[in-house]
Amino acid sequence: MTKVKCNVLKSLFILCFSLFLCTTMCYAQGISVSGTVSCGDNPMIGATVRVKVTTNSVLTNIKGEFQIIVPNSDAVLLFSFPGYNTVEVVVGAQSTLSVKMQRNNEPSDIDMVKLHAQGDDVTNALADIQKQVDGIMSAIGDETNQIRSNAYEQSAKVRSESNAAADKILSNASNAVAKRAAQPAADKTRNEGENAAKNIELEADKQIENVILPAQTKADQIKVATFLQIQKISDI
Repeated sequence: MTKVKCNVLKSLFILCFSLFLCTTMCYAQGISVSGTVSCGDNPMIGATVRVKVTTNSVLTNIKGEFQIIVPNSDAVLLFSFPGYNTVEVVVGAQSTLSVKMQRNNEPSDIDMVKLHAQGDDVTNALADIQKQVDGIMSAIGDETNQIRSNAYEQSAKVRSESNAAADKILSNASNAVAKRAAQPAADKTRNEGENAAKNIELEADKQIENVILPAQTKADQIKVATFLQIQKISDI
């Protein structure tokens, strides 16, 4: 092989490896999702956009726009605001979302039109609220991480034990015919273990949401108080 060919192959290898690293890094960093949130013709200002079962959340800006990083395409985004029905969206292949929210039966004195008219005051308030929200969510981060860690440890143990039990069923079979006969029992054992592991993880998700929701309520109270104060000033 000539020196030129070697150099060409070396360059191609470096290029392919670099592309692989870039792809891996992008995947590890997550997926960026952006979009708008509105109610009727009005942008939803300060709506919470949160990745479900995490403390990762952002607020929509004065134009109802948001941008957030999700771990993968299976991620679920929750869109919420006091006095409005929560909207749940699976990201899937979407990188841009247009979300419509509707009022519920809860009383809400916040007027999005008045807020929008305040311009810079609301923009500055949103930045301050986001800092407070981040602080509230950070405070419960260790607790949610511990719940998730414990669940993954338990589910991994259940999967390992069920796989070992299934392998034992097959290893006890004395010949190929016996192994084929034992295969359904082994498969059932693996499936039962997998279902049990998934139930552990689902239960952990519920526990995490139960920890996050009170924190979210506290953040919403800060948001509402700030917006109502801005409206009050604008009415004077």
